[in-house]
Amino acid sequence: MPLLHFDINPWIKFGHIRSGICLISVLFGVFSTPEILAQEPDPLLTQQAMAILRDECFSCHNDEKSKGGLSMSTRENLLAGSNNGPVLSPNEPNDSFLLTTLTEDSDSHMPPKKQLSEDQISILTKWIDQGSHWDQETLSRISPIDLAEWKLHPLPDDYIPVLAMTSCESNGAMLSSQGKDLIVTHLEDKKPIQVKLPTRHRDAVRSLTVTPDQTNWVSGGFGIIHFWDVKTGQVERSISEPLEGRITSLQYTMDGSRLLVGESLPGVFGKIHVFPSDQFAPSHSWLAHDDEITDLQESGNGSYWMTASADHTVRTWETDTLREANWLEGHTAPVTNLTQNTDSTLLISAGLDNAIKVWDQQSGERLYDLGRHQFGILNLIWMAERSELYALNQKGTLYRYQDLKPHTGAQSSNTGRERVIQRTKKPGSCLIYWKKHNCLVMGTFEGELQSFTMDGKSLWTTKPFSPKSKSLASD
Repeated sequence: MPLLHFDINPWIKFGHIRSGICLISVLFGVFSTPEILAQEPDPLLTQQAMAILRDECFSCHNDEKSKGGLSMSTRENLLAGSNNGPVLSPNEPNDSFLLTTLTEDSDSHMPPKKQLSEDQISILTKWIDQGSHWDQETLSRISPIDLAEWKLHPLPDDYIPVLAMTSCESNGAMLSSQGKDLIVTHLEDKKPIQVKLPTRHRDAVRSLTVTPDQTNWVSGGFGIIHFWDVKTGQVERSISEPLEGRITSLQYTMDGSRLLVGESLPGVFGKIHVFPSDQFAPSHSWLAHDDEITDLQESGNGSYWMTASADHTVRTWETDTLREANWLEGHTAPVTNLTQNTDSTLLISAGLDNAIKVWDQQSGERLYDLGRHQFGILNLIWMAERSELYALNQKGTLYRYQDLKPHTGAQSSNTGRERVIQRTKKPGSCLIYWKKHNCLVMGTFEGELQSFTMDGKSLWTTKPFSPKSKSLASD
């Protein structure tokens, strides 16, 4: 480049070294790019700016919900701008439309229902001035919630729904929730005998499982997970960090090495935490849904985890990379439950839109709907030995489906033989298969348990556990 070619010797020769250096600086300065001249990034400032974008902007401007055509999921997306043009000019805060929208009197004021503080606007201004450096880790991190807004109040005494059940093979017992209480049920001479575990939860228990070694019941309440000795009924350990919401799903991986936890606040978030079985802290946590996680399962080959949510979607996650593999849309109301067929080629979902949907597990293609229902479907059970699907609706009706076949084209019917095997007199809340006794057990919103044969014949019914009844361990 001729303009930059000059002989430095005359300056040295006449002793004008300082002047020469100044001229060199000027010449190079004229042709330097803004990136070269930009200030060194302040990591703390970058983290603060990312936190503001995450907490105040990201809910409306992400890859899934890009209002106005603007996504802030990456720096490249933000620089690409919105439908109306660029919104960010690094190193030039005065030319960045993003800052213009933050003033109180802006015609396109953002966020729409809130005014950012002067400190927040100042942080974003300095961040842009320094070159708008990016911190993807901070942007992706789950933001803390204000627990004061979610203060728990005592549950009414008559709020005793059975929202979760599980069974233990080592002692042949079944554990069910009854509001915030936990009830252990045994069968003696085919009659149910029940005892109550000492109450430890402050909110209704919505998730239950058993440890892989069958030594502990595991219960999920609000912000805490308890591990109960199946023999003594005492809590042996608990996990509370970093849990802040309802524990709506508990599932051990097939190899027993990890506990998958679905944590939720209705209408706010659905998080997944992965706890190594022998540790009290999660190895991974991420935001999976924008609403409550209602079910969490692992695929038959262990390659995917599947989540159902009140946000009407089903999502699948790669177990090795934790990346989202599929996002299944089709339900028009909260998805309540998931199950899989024997060889895990079909994923089956139930929802409050009165639908049972069958999906191709690999491609995520919706194949067909099962039946035409008048009430929401709450629970699904796939019986591998029988290759049968059982379903429970809100009214307490039990369905059985046989001969499910892969099918494309039609939206419903004729792909599985449907039979109503029981019409109960109480609205159902959840359903479980009790393997030891080869029977179905349905919980109700009134705290009852009703048991049926696999053909729907009634076996026994329990009444809600009363305070006068015997507890397994002293409270």
